[in-house]
Amino acid sequence: MIEYFDYFFGGHVEMTEMGFNGKRVDDRIESDEYLATVFDEALSLARLMEPLNYDTLWLAEHHFQREGYGGIGNIPLLSVYLAGKTERLKFGAMFNTVPAWHPLRLAEDFAVADILTNGRVRFGIGRGYINREVETLGSPKGVVPGSRPLQSGQPGQRAPPGFGTFLQVVCEVSRVRVEAGGWSLFCPRFRAPRGSTIRREKPGRR
Repeated sequence: MIEYFDYFFGGHVEMTEMGFNGKRVDDRIESDEYLATVFDEALSLARLMEPLNYDTLWLAEHHFQREGYGGIGNIPLLSVYLAGKTERLKFGAMFNTVPAWHPLRLAEDFAVADILTNGRVRFGIGRGYINREVETLGSPKGVVPGSRPLQSGQPGQRAPPGFGTFLQVVCEVSRVRVEAGGWSLFCPRFRAPRGSTIRREKPGRR
């Protein structure tokens, strides 16, 4: 029986001129003021979901999306704001764009959000595939060598240089071990994907 219901909000503003005869994506350049309405949209969703007993509102991180399709640049910060406007609803990252962050900064920001919301944030990462987002923030263009084996989830494969360090820095802050596809990580209040194995570690064990 399904016990928990979530909702995903990709961070888009309300669109006009839609349909086959609508405005082309490349022609959509929204104003700063209109792009900022994404935060009102997120708040409206949170206030709607909480009395209906939804469990988690999942949010997507994007950058430089002038078309209005992805307007949330900082999920931990928005999660703290939304948590202050609600009482029980949780807020998750689906996903944080890895190349947009220094690993220590991402770990620190989520740790602060975790404390300020009393554990109501959920952590998630994505590799980042939109060039104008990752390149503008200083990451290399194209696929990082080794990232395809990492995505395939086959046991025994190693992450590309630096990525394993990123996961270690971000995730080794709790006693929850997540094992999926041959990987073994420690993640703070991490909700593992379907088919993964989670076990609690004894305090002090790594």
